Amino acid sequence: MADVDRGESPVLEDMKKLDETVNGFLEVKIKQYWGNISFAYLTDISNEHNGKQLTIGYDKDYISGNWFFTPSFNATLSDNRLVNYFYGVSKQEVHSTRPLYTADASWSISTTLMLGYAIDRNNTVFSFISGTWFDDQIRDSPITEKTTVIAAGLGYQYLF
Repeated sequence: MADVDRGESPVLEDMKKLDETVNGFLEVKIKQYWGNISFAYLTDISNEHNGKQLTIGYDKDYISGNWFFTPSFNATLSDNRLVNYFYGVSKQEVHSTRPLYTADASWSISTTLMLGYAIDRNNTVFSFISGTWFDDQIRDSPITEKTTVIAAGLGYQYLF
């Protein structure tokens, strides 16, 4: 959801450094001919923020020979503990340009387009582009600069 180093922003360097968290994750995926529906639950098991996330997603694989194209869409609900851990401003962190901020639970919507090629049974290369849009609970935080995250990447997968 966010950087533990707060993006190394000089504006935020006086804020408490966030600790690494350990998360538990459970996902159920229902595969059908018309696409896949997934339900995921994530929870902090390290007791850093005790936050939770629920995600529902849809994706569909389009395959032609060794090529595949997979668009996906996700809606994620993050509880207020998780949102405040990353985007809240505590009383100790307030100053003239950074007011106190406490958020409620937050929704985000994301979409990804993936294109890949299966070299053989074990080796696959792929590229992706994704976008994530956050709701007002994150957008309104005084420490949030961007409310949309765009990412792109290249990858390689080896199946054992």
